[in-house]
Amino acid sequence: MKKSVVEQTKGQFTVTLEGLNLISYVPKSQYVPLDEQKKKRIRDMVYNELIAGSVDKLKLTGEEEIYATVGFKGRHVIGLDPIKWIDVSGKYVYYVSFRTELDGLLGPITALVDPKTEKIIGVFPRY
Repeated sequence: MKKSVVEQTKGQFTVTLEGLNLISYVPKSQYVPLDEQKKKRIRDMVYNELIAGSVDKLKLTGEEEIYATVGFKGRHVIGLDPIKWIDVSGKYVYYVSFRTELDGLLGPITALVDPKTEKIIGVFPRY
């Protein structure tokens, strides 16, 4: 890759190779590590804000995913306040997903969290 590409994009770019391979570069200034203690804190925050008072908590399977990722090009989530579509393309985020007994019908409960503020950016729609 040419140095000029990195300079023009200020270090934020995605390279898609043939097939399903994807390489995303996250600038060091944007990277916040996700250790086990932080995973628990983020998981608990998302659970309390999205699930604790809902009927869905009774249908959780106990399977959860919590990891750091970079949003794919064109990826949008539903912002919570105000409710609107938010573009997370190329943004470094924490992905938190709770599996439910209704995943086959609706999909899991999934939220993206800002790694610096540790606040929910938005949620994926359940169909």
